[in-house]
Amino acid sequence: MTDQYVQIVFLTDKTKLDEWTQNIKFGLKEILSSRLGNEQRDKALSLVMLLLHHIGAPWLFASTIENLSFNQTSANKVDDFKFAALVVQLACVEIRLLLDDLADQYEKQELQEFQSNKRNEFLLSACYTILEKSIEYLSQIENLLESQFQGSSIELTGLNLDPELLLRLKGTMIETFRFIIEHLMDIKETTSVEKVIKDESILASIRVLSVWLAEESSLEKEISKMMPFLIEICQYSLTCDIEVNLIKIMTPAFLNLTSLDQPRETFLKHGGPQIMIDYLVKFWSNKKDFNGIYDLEINEILGPIQVLLNIVVSDKETFIIGNEDEVWKIIKIGLQISKILEPKLKLYDHNSKREDQIILLENTLLFCLLVISSSKFFEMDAIKNIIDTAKIFYNNQNITLQQNMRKHDVELLLLGKQVLDNILSESDNLM
Repeated sequence: MTDQYVQIVFLTDKTKLDEWTQNIKFGLKEILSSRLGNEQRDKALSLVMLLLHHIGAPWLFASTIENLSFNQTSANKVDDFKFAALVVQLACVEIRLLLDDLADQYEKQELQEFQSNKRNEFLLSACYTILEKSIEYLSQIENLLESQFQGSSIELTGLNLDPELLLRLKGTMIETFRFIIEHLMDIKETTSVEKVIKDESILASIRVLSVWLAEESSLEKEISKMMPFLIEICQYSLTCDIEVNLIKIMTPAFLNLTSLDQPRETFLKHGGPQIMIDYLVKFWSNKKDFNGIYDLEINEILGPIQVLLNIVVSDKETFIIGNEDEVWKIIKIGLQISKILEPKLKLYDHNSKREDQIILLENTLLFCLLVISSSKFFEMDAIKNIIDTAKIFYNNQNITLQQNMRKHDVELLLLGKQVLDNILSESDNLM
């Protein structure tokens, strides 16, 4: 089933797509609820993975049939979520079994008795995809429920999240990720970093763990023990040529974890901020066009800056003292980002497609303002340029008076204005 086939045959006809997915869902439920053998279950989970890849997660969790009666629709919604929970729980069970098999294989590899198991490799990838897509979808739903945006209810049409079942499902996921962490920690003790970054199953485990850590922090103790290993493999990936961008994969997780005291302390202790700095410097030095910052580039730049911002907000003195040269590298990049994006402020309104650029500029300015507010190490011209751009930014009413801003964005905006006001009150000493 190719993307082109899906686009032509189904996505152009929503009614046909809805009917098709409901029929497949019914068949999958029969298979996965039965006592059929591994081969049938493997194929069913593989089909779920392919559907998640091609048409997204909503079909798994939400009802797609709109022309049912009210009672039928309500019952259908509940059954849909029960089916989704069944799929995720089965994927979690398979993951634990497959990781046990992999652990045995690694032991045999040490004894030179290792033979690749294609079934395990493919099924582990399928189950990880199911878990990853489910986490992302449920996180989006949670964000919609917490947001104040108009139209959220439209996005939730067809979805009925049973709180008790959702709680059990989360518990299953937590135990699965505890198992994944233990598996990776065992690998850390027996496998070199060079081998780790070449092993697809290990990289897949790291990837799905990152998706979880980007949204959850329930295993804080285990995560703190795991952090040095994650930092080590990210550091190694900077110095070698591999296809997988481990730092990009791990950055959302680092962003969430550095908002917590214990993981942030471990991140600082083991050189996490330096990885973010090195990654940004490397990316920026390879940038060819300085006339703009484009969507794909924003995705590369914003995450590391937000991680560093978490560090500066919480551990400013610890981070800056003794690291002025490294911090200055980010300040210089911040100046260039400001120079590129400042002209776009005049064209910005809250409905603009430039929102991601504004978010990047907001985070960059706040990082720079916090740093220069506590250090006189940096050049006066650089400080003046940052302050001038910050004045323009925080005086732009299209930005500061937006309706329906997310709570996090409001907090960043208020903090930035406060830091700028404090700097301006001492302007005679700075300018």
